[in-house]
Amino acid sequence: MLAELLLDPGPYKIKETALRYGVSDKQVRNDIDYLREKLNTPNQREYISRYHGKYEGNFSRGIVNLSPKVRLYLFLALKQVEPLLLNEGQEAYKLLFQHACSVLPKQDIERMKSWSKFYRIKQFGYPKERIHFYQALNEVFDAILYNQIIRFRYKKAIRYFDPYMVYYCKNNFYIIGKATTPSGEEIKKQRIKHYRLDRLLEVKKVWIRSPIANKVKAKEVLNYKESYADAYIDQMFEAENNNNQREDYIINILEQNAFQRIGEKEWHPRQEIKLIGQMIQGKYVVGQIKFPNVASPMELKKWVLGWGSALEVVAPRHFKEEIQKEIKILFDQVYRLSVFNR
Repeated sequence: MLAELLLDPGPYKIKETALRYGVSDKQVRNDIDYLREKLNTPNQREYISRYHGKYEGNFSRGIVNLSPKVRLYLFLALKQVEPLLLNEGQEAYKLLFQHACSVLPKQDIERMKSWSKFYRIKQFGYPKERIHFYQALNEVFDAILYNQIIRFRYKKAIRYFDPYMVYYCKNNFYIIGKATTPSGEEIKKQRIKHYRLDRLLEVKKVWIRSPIANKVKAKEVLNYKESYADAYIDQMFEAENNNNQREDYIINILEQNAFQRIGEKEWHPRQEIKLIGQMIQGKYVVGQIKFPNVASPMELKKWVLGWGSALEVVAPRHFKEEIQKEIKILFDQVYRLSVFNR
């Protein structure tokens, strides 16, 4: 049977094999199970598959025998990337899905295809034009890997940039790094910053050595860039960092439902949330969340306003006053609208 499977993978019917060798159906099933135990299990490959009164060999494909949990994670990972790949990217996605399926047994392939019919990801908030990602990301990744700078057009000006990292947030790609001169020289006092990738045009790698590579040993350049970019990301709330003075933002949570929902998600890599459950200055405070060392409150402002009366800013004072001012403007607009409608 094993020699037969190596020559021709089949599939074979168990009854026909039993007749051919003059044994019972049970004997054939036992032999198949024995081969599966000795070949599939130790190697974590589905070399021999048995299903619905049939069996087949998968030696040429080296089938991967995934656990149900890992199989589900693979499916979710493949589907998660699908919304990014529109237009030309759809062909890339089809090839990616086919390649993943090429190492799976038929049962798993059929299962994943069936799952796809009943699983949707909302494309809310993705940029309309995503073909730019595929063209630009290749250039950016290569520039980082080979310690080169990139050139792009942004707001009608040509700029040169030493990329440190690609950052994905809010369904957008961002590049983090430092601006350079056209000759690749470091600009004094130039701080690390980021750009949203789909807003950059004509992104091209320039074969000019990164300024960092001129100061740091080659093998240490990537570690240097990674550590600086990670520190920069830690100071961001979502995708904002304008290099302002970093401050701790402290917000009281006044509703139990809001406290529970806020505590279920990660809003910032170093957020601190705690239960309070007591009256403070005439208000019952359920809990408090702190965002330490944040360099820009722009996205944080939208986040606080989005929770409405469930949140109250404690510090810093200027941020509290800014939120109060915004609430007053919104109130005045609603009041004027109600008067107009009368």
